[in-house]
Amino acid sequence: MCAQEQNESSNLPDGHRWLSLDEHSKYAYIVGFLEGMFLGHCFTTWGLPGGMKGDAPYQHAADSYNVYWKRFVSNTAYRKFLEGIDALYADAENRKIAVRDAMWIVMNKVSGKSDTVMKSMIEAFREKTYESTESQDVDRAIYFRQNLVH
Repeated sequence: MCAQEQNESSNLPDGHRWLSLDEHSKYAYIVGFLEGMFLGHCFTTWGLPGGMKGDAPYQHAADSYNVYWKRFVSNTAYRKFLEGIDALYADAENRKIAVRDAMWIVMNKVSGKSDTVMKSMIEAFREKTYESTESQDVDRAIYFRQNLVH
């Protein structure tokens, strides 16, 4: 891994950073993350050919977002995200996991994933903290497709 990749991946906010935040800052992060998900959805649908209701690619993107939003976010209070991330980072072995990944871990936990799946997921993120960002993204995508999204 080149020095630039190391620096970029090590600058991601992680558990050490999270634990240094006060409660208001943690809530601000959670709200920003979730609002960012919505904006990402908008960016995706705005760029689609046709880009209107009734257009198959647009409808697929909108349906996908809505299904996963309902499964992982809509019925979860912000407090649950905060408590879940705090609990994850209470274990010092998890503190190098990026906060964005901690959000995904908590989303899966509150959606009812089994303890076995959660343990495997956390372990996978622990192992990935030292790899390049590009490698992490590819590995995560494969892991999510095989184990978490269905």
